[in-house]
Amino acid sequence: MRLTEFQQKTIKESVSIWFGENSSVYLFGSIVDDNKKGGDIDLLIITSVTGTDLEYKKMVTKSKIQCAIGDQKIDMITAEPGLKNPSLIIQQALKGTKL
Repeated sequence: MRLTEFQQKTIKESVSIWFGENSSVYLFGSIVDDNKKGGDIDLLIITSVTGTDLEYKKMVTKSKIQCAIGDQKIDMITAEPGLKNPSLIIQQALKGTKL
């Protein structure tokens, strides 16, 4: 994984603050592969937050993470806990690294 311990901790803390302690965050995509270079930070957040509150919390969380770790592109998707028949992207993200 090509994130420092500080970056991982910052992401986990920001997600916990804005989405609640019961949320989970997965890192997926090229950033988890030590042999690759570049790439953005792809995050899947498992949360029960929905609606306009969800979009607001996504924006704030991205902003807080970027302020702490530096201006990096962050892609964030969300899913509800216990989602039945998740999309392919969510299935792949769940195979990533849980932070």
